[in-house]
Amino acid sequence: ALNGIRLMPYYIEGMWMKHSRKKELAATLFGPCELKTTINSTPVRIVEKTNYPFSDTITFIVHPKNQTEFNLVIRKPFGCEISLLNIPESAKLEEDADKLIIKNQWKKEDVVQIKFNFSIQHIDQPGSKTVKDQGIYLKRGPLVYSLPFNYKIDTIKEYKNSGFHRYKLKAKDTIGWHYKIDGKDPFEFIPNINKSLKKPWESPSVGLKGFLRDNENIKQPVKLVPMGNTVFRRVTFTVNNN
Repeated sequence: ALNGIRLMPYYIEGMWMKHSRKKELAATLFGPCELKTTINSTPVRIVEKTNYPFSDTITFIVHPKNQTEFNLVIRKPFGCEISLLNIPESAKLEEDADKLIIKNQWKKEDVVQIKFNFSIQHIDQPGSKTVKDQGIYLKRGPLVYSLPFNYKIDTIKEYKNSGFHRYKLKAKDTIGWHYKIDGKDPFEFIPNINKSLKKPWESPSVGLKGFLRDNENIKQPVKLVPMGNTVFRRVTFTVNNN
């Protein structure tokens, strides 16, 4: 789509919300950022430190110009538990199904730290051209995981000497293309595959380790990586019924 390049600006635009009537700031979408706003006629700056979505831990550092009272609301992602929550001693906590509300008289460098505990989900996918029967794909937190394949690129054409090309991708091998998934075979989350997060979409920093089944119903060890780390991949796997 022509507006596809607007994905990141739209995400950043929705990261923080401010209540129109209550003294309340809400962190709705997560990522490293810095918020500058005014509440109670007081300038407030909040620094969000995290490697999300490649890390489950988020730290908020609150910097009001003067001590001021407001609620800090943190969205709880669907289907996850909170494994760690540190808030200032003076703060009061309310927890709803979809959010945490931290009420506090905030002072400079107050810190809130939260760690999510995501489970690995098996998501049903209807039949498609590449998966004729119903399939399953794996998701943990905000990331969908896939099985990558080595590939080669052939240039088809260049558009009007622009430097932009049309390419054709071809797998170097098809081992694993017809692997199936068995609900009895567990997958394990692997954090910190690559400790450098300077270019996390170029080199996977997290993954899922487990087994898929070949045509002989034999377990084959695989490592799935975030779909955004791949170019040629399989995301949905036919369910093994053997």
